Amino acid sequence: MRIALVGVNWPGRGENVDFNSRRTFVDYDIVIWDPMILLHTYNPEYPRHNLMDATSYARLQRDLKQHFEEFDHMMQQGKLVVIFVPAPWSFQYDHAGSSGRGARSSGTILELLPVLDGLQTVGSEGDTLEVKTGMLPLKEFGEAIQSWVSYRAFFSETPGKPFMFTTAGKPAATLVAKDNGYFVFAPFLQISGNYPSQQSDRIFDACEALITALPSRRQTFSLPKWADEYKLLKEVDVQNHLGELQKKIASLQEKIDASNLEQQSIDRQKTVFAGGTGQLLVDEVKILLEQIGFTVEHGPEGRDDLILKYGERPCVAEVKGVTKSAGEGDAAQLQKWISGYHAEHGEEPKGLLIINAYKDIPLQERTQPAFPDQMLDFAKRMRQCLITTTQILELALYAREKPDQKQAIADALLSTIGIFTAFENERRGCILKDAT
Repeated sequence: MRIALVGVNWPGRGENVDFNSRRTFVDYDIVIWDPMILLHTYNPEYPRHNLMDATSYARLQRDLKQHFEEFDHMMQQGKLVVIFVPAPWSFQYDHAGSSGRGARSSGTILELLPVLDGLQTVGSEGDTLEVKTGMLPLKEFGEAIQSWVSYRAFFSETPGKPFMFTTAGKPAATLVAKDNGYFVFAPFLQISGNYPSQQSDRIFDACEALITALPSRRQTFSLPKWADEYKLLKEVDVQNHLGELQKKIASLQEKIDASNLEQQSIDRQKTVFAGGTGQLLVDEVKILLEQIGFTVEHGPEGRDDLILKYGERPCVAEVKGVTKSAGEGDAAQLQKWISGYHAEHGEEPKGLLIINAYKDIPLQERTQPAFPDQMLDFAKRMRQCLITTTQILELALYAREKPDQKQAIADALLSTIGIFTAFENERRGCILKDAT
């Protein structure tokens, strides 16, 4: 099969065709096109200079009209067009206004692509997509190109037959049938490293296998509008059943979306023991302490990480993710926040040192103490509570199941001097290692 590469510079058996050339796409069986190159093709200074002059914009419109007509011919002939999903880049352009005088307008690259039929994309970059589809040809195609994925956007709606999704469940690749052919809106594919020709040939093989395996659409037909006025025996039943199924699909999609949001929240919670550090860790610990029943706010910039209260009892917290254990310096830093709060408010708060120790090591492999002996004497003299972020998560999970225990959990945190050990039996089982 003949393959045209438009805006894609790959080695191998594909033929490079410039979008602004007069070369027709109809001569090819497969076209692989990256529309993101359009703005730079017709305005070489883009994005540094965002304005396309009137002459260049007129050439762009002329070439778009030619090539989209060619896409229509390709669809009628049962061919394949692969378009890399574009991010919604914006630009300005000069043109002749309705009065014939010069005008200036703005738009996005999506508005140049009628093949998208009004669909919108959301700019988002990543290199991990999940293949999910019941169509075997699409599944095999998605798995074949997965190694080169470098997506720049996902769809805000679900067009066609989506088959690749972000980890958040957003569609980033889809198949759209038109006339006798197919459009594939795919993530950008980045070829790099050794043997680029072999890599590109594998992508070409996947495209050829896809168009060969997809059902032939050459025997399509269309009924005149008046045919809808006639119903065959049981046709109404079939239509009603289809309507019921579509309602069920919509209901299931709502539940899937809700579950995806819940899973995202759970994944964020896992950061308190899996690699969490910096502001992300502080924010997640704040949420967990609120679930236990504390009133929590961020401390002043450059000072305490968190200021919290349970009833009228004030606390300050130092929250930190570290690759090894906590140290005396962490306890000293916490004591500095305690002294500062005392000086400002005239009341000495309880100090909580909350540490994600050995943050990059799986939980079951964390055999060394999070709070070593050499720091305990100072922390106890300062009446500090030493607790890991994992323990805070376990306490929050337990509090969700047993809301009546929130007071007892808070009392234990406020009364502990040294390493926190309370609720050990209750916390057990809140975080389980998957046996599979």
